Amino acid sequence: MMLIANYDAYASDVWQTELLDDDTYVSKMYKNGEFAKNVKFGSIVLKPWIIFTDKAHFQFVLRDYCIQSGFAIVVDRSSPTRFTTQCLELNCNWRIHSSVLPDGTTWAIKSIKDSDHTCRGLDERNPLVNVKWAVSKLIDDIRANNGIIGKNLNDLLWTRYGVQMATSTLYKMRSIALLEINGGHDESYGHLPSIFISFKGAIDELGAGCRSLIGVDGAHLKGNYGGVLLFAVAIDANNELHPFAWAISSVEDGENWKFFIWHLKQILKDLNGGDDWCIISDRQKEIDLALTELWPKVGRRHKKNVYGIPCRHALRAILAAGHDPHRYVSTWYSVAAYKQCYSHAINSFPNIEHWLEIDQPTIQAPTMRRGIGRPSRQRRRVDDEPEKEKRSTTVKCSLCKAYGHNKQTCKGGMTTKEKASQDNDQEADTKLNYIFFPTKASFSANSVQAKE
Repeated sequence: MMLIANYDAYASDVWQTELLDDDTYVSKMYKNGEFAKNVKFGSIVLKPWIIFTDKAHFQFVLRDYCIQSGFAIVVDRSSPTRFTTQCLELNCNWRIHSSVLPDGTTWAIKSIKDSDHTCRGLDERNPLVNVKWAVSKLIDDIRANNGIIGKNLNDLLWTRYGVQMATSTLYKMRSIALLEINGGHDESYGHLPSIFISFKGAIDELGAGCRSLIGVDGAHLKGNYGGVLLFAVAIDANNELHPFAWAISSVEDGENWKFFIWHLKQILKDLNGGDDWCIISDRQKEIDLALTELWPKVGRRHKKNVYGIPCRHALRAILAAGHDPHRYVSTWYSVAAYKQCYSHAINSFPNIEHWLEIDQPTIQAPTMRRGIGRPSRQRRRVDDEPEKEKRSTTVKCSLCKAYGHNKQTCKGGMTTKEKASQDNDQEADTKLNYIFFPTKASFSANSVQAKE
């Protein structure tokens, strides 16, 4: 290695002027230099003529070294061919300079001034510990446990690297790592061959042990792109919901409901070869129009409970006749029907590399549109749809049993004035009840007086 007196990091390098044409110089340079090795954190050492694969590799190792040593840096000059930085502390003279080598790719440290720091380091969090650095260090832990909490992530940073980050920053870092591991929503949209989804196992279960009552409805999605989830559910032998078909649309309108009803009709008609189904929905006009146009023969109901069990009056008549009540219960409630409903399996998805090639255009993620003002908390209803009934409740304290407040705001019960007012109200109510609803004894006494 050649030593240059009064070397200036900002000036042109000597070897670039005279020795560039000498092939032996390049070979000697790589022979005398030392390629950067993958050293464990805590044992990183920087010295002149350590060679890196590129500029990004040098900056990554430099960041690890600064975090390991407990100091921050400020960049003096950065260009495609040179990089110079020094310690953030004004009284510290530590400085490092690196530049690109003649091959145009690899980089090397050319000089380090005052390799021993004269500053005492940082008293607070290191600004070099950012989200990008934390992702590179903890991505394997997040891949093993996607739901790892911020406290555990901070414990890992402290145990391995002696640093900590804000909890909110850690959750942001985790979301970026998960995006890198699993891909984004927009990327997943491109892999969908169709928006309508239904699994063969769920359809087979529908025909094996579910009743012929199909409920359809929509729910607004609160994810990255919004939209509406249209779905269809059946009722199994345990009177529980059995979802089997889904579709994603931008809005809940007539065209999207026609798209959903058309596909729903195809899988249900193929299941039993007929129109022997009953569609249950709310009073949305778009659903009724889609059914009328695409499936007019199918039965339909609006929010009506359908039972296959005798009511208490029927049970009394059945028992009085000496019959077994179980004979009058629908077979859909039997254990055999329940087992048949879930006797089929939904196979797991293979990796995307094993998917069949489908000649269809790539589905682009929808544009997220936000309305003006605060988002509405209630669904927009159609013109002839009845309004939702309001429910009102009176708050009762669980400590003092008084009305008008809860136990969080309880002040030890009612005051003397409030108790007196309540007693007077109760006394007035008692008198009114006596006047309008007299007891049998009082009514008899009043009749005797009237006869006398």
